[in-house]
Order: sequence, then structure tokens, then C-alpha cells
Amino acid sequence: VPRKLRFPPLLMCSVVSPSNICTAAAQTCSDPDTSVGSTNDWECGCVPPSTGTATAMVATCVLDECIANGATCTAVGQTCSDPDISPTTTGDWKCSCVSPSIGTATAAVATCVLDECIANGDTCTNVGQTCSDPDISAGATNNWKCSCVSPSTGTATAAVATCVLDECTANGNTCTAVGQTCSDPDISPMTTGDWKCSCVSPSIGTATAAVATCVLDECVTNGATCTAVGQPCSDPDISVGATNNWKCSCVSPSTGTATAM
Repeated sequence: VPRKLRFPPLLMCSVVSPSNICTAAAQTCSDPDTSVGSTNDWECGCVPPSTGTATAMVATCVLDECIANGATCTAVGQTCSDPDISPTTTGDWKCSCVSPSIGTATAAVATCVLDECIANGDTCTNVGQTCSDPDISAGATNNWKCSCVSPSTGTATAAVATCVLDECTANGNTCTAVGQTCSDPDISPMTTGDWKCSCVSPSIGTATAAVATCVLDECVTNGATCTAVGQPCSDPDISVGATNNWKCSCVSPSTGTATAM
């Protein structure tokens, strides 16, 4: 009876080429089926932490560093990304904040900021106001502000501001420079040019958007001196600079006058 010869399995990784294709590329070689009839099924495999395999050729290796480092990001609620997964590019993975927060960091946890004006700014700008967020840390929310535009004043947190326009802020010096006071009867930003200069008591007089012409009728303060004895009071010069010229006069048919007495 002829003797049946037994041959060892044919391991393709050892016979593909004199210089092993896989090891020349620093990869491993494996043959998933070493039976004699199974050929050209050998594989090159990338060395961890890179991944990738290819049949009968060198593999294209990738290195997604988020596989090893992603937990650093996700542990603080951030996402991980690797912009270049080439095995030759390492240390470029990134942690990124989740919207609406913004911020990224390479190979580290990101510092997240939350400028709420990005989402809420239109609430302010649609009515001609500005938006600001005094604390943009991710934990500080609902602290954005709408502010009125100068010369109007007013702010509101997480809402449209009520603006006021006191025109004495800009024009008060016109009055105070001549010893008068300034007032604005309507501080709505829609009402302008209505500020007033007013004379200081005992002088009287007002003017809109201008210095007032003041008068001083001394009978206002001294008239009782005359009327107490049945006499009328008169002030022949009511200009502010003319003082102590008021007069008591006798009633007809009596005659007589006296100045400031």
C-alpha cells in the first residue's frame, strides 16, 4: 500500500517574498487559513494602538487618539476629536465644549465659556440696545444684560431695558453756569429738547432748552409789610440785580411812598 505523504500547512506569511512585506512596514503578518488550497489571504495588521488590516498588502493604519484619551473629555461632559488620525501624528487630540458653550484644548480638558449674547443678543439689538454678558463662565447663566445706548441710560438682566434720557446730563451745565437749575419733565428717549433752566428762588423764570430770564419781584417776599398797614407793594425794577427797591405806597387820596421799609 503506497504510503500517504503528509505535508505541513502552507503558511503564506513565510513565502510571499524574500523580504516580508508586512514586517518591512513595521506591521504584523497573519494567515487566517493555512490550508494548502487557501492562498493570497494573508494579512498585514497595524501594531496597537494603531488599527487597520489589509489582505495581501500593507495595511493603511489609523491612530484615533480619542480611543485612549476620550475619557479625559467625556468625564467633564466634553467631546473628543482627533483631527489627524495618521499614526505619525500624535498628541493632537482635542477636548471640545458642548454647545452653547465654546472652547477647545489640545490634549487636555477645555476651558468652556458661555457668552449668552450669542444666543440672546437679538433680544437687545432688535430694539437698538447692546448686549453684554458680565460672566461668561459656563456655570453662570441668565446674567446677560441689555443696555441702552448713550446718551440714554438703563440696563436689564435677561430682558430688554427700560431706557431713560435725562437731558440735564448733557445740558445741565448751561443752566448751572449762570446759577440756575436744570430739569427734564419727560425722560423718555422719544422726547427730546424739553429740558428747562429755572431760576433759583426767590427769583422766578423758566426757559426750555435755554437759559431762563429771571425776575425778582421783591413784593413776593416783602409785600406783607405794606399790606399789613393797608398799603400796596410795588417793585419798580424786577431784574435780579435790582434789590431793596420795593416800595410801600399810601392809598389815594392819601399820598406817600417808602422804599424797602
